[in-house]
Amino acid sequence: MHLKSRVPFLPDTSENCELENYLTPLNLFSILALTNIHWVVKMKKTEEIADILKALSDPTRLQIVTLLGKSKSMLCVNALTKKLDVTQSAVSQHLRVLRQSGLVVSERRGYFIHYSINKSKIEALVDQLSNIIE
Repeated sequence: MHLKSRVPFLPDTSENCELENYLTPLNLFSILALTNIHWVVKMKKTEEIADILKALSDPTRLQIVTLLGKSKSMLCVNALTKKLDVTQSAVSQHLRVLRQSGLVVSERRGYFIHYSINKSKIEALVDQLSNIIE
């Protein structure tokens, strides 16, 4: 990427300007700061993607996400327990991990908590992963 597109106060080099005249200590600091901010944001997104992929790395959690994604309504722990043939406490622990990663959202309905997939988080993950292969 051209430096001018990331640092708006630099002159357009096609105007026969001396770039060295604009590389003052303040401008150099700004360039470094913008570069570091871009790197930090990129690393934060990379860490976020890694955390989500860790949450999905367990087969049971992947099954839970698939069930919630295909379900037309929210599901409670008991419904997931029956569909997965896993203990209620195991499903609850897996849902906790998925909720912490942002892949699942919960809603209390009376005594029970119902879960659904966080579609915007899944779509963002797909977009971020597709950027890797572009």
